[in-house]
Amino acid sequence: MEEVTTPVQDKRAPKWRRYAIYFFAAVGLLLSVLIGVAALGVKSAPPVLSFDQGEIIEKVMARNYGKYSESERGWLYVDDATKLTYLVTVVQ
Repeated sequence: MEEVTTPVQDKRAPKWRRYAIYFFAAVGLLLSVLIGVAALGVKSAPPVLSFDQGEIIEKVMARNYGKYSESERGWLYVDDATKLTYLVTVVQ
């Protein structure tokens, strides 16, 4: 006598799980597209073609050492720890 077997069918996931997976896949695809569009749509700042070297040195030195002294022809910096005064100049 021949044994008859029926194929075992895989149990399919419930429909709500499949729909949830499709929903999250669609949301992920939409977010990826939106990020891509936002990245391509960003305008970069126009390049700086020239700058004034003296003006930049003046701003950086004033920010770090204080006001420029015309009589000493430099910036007077007072060290907080030792209370010593240093004359800071720019050599170009």
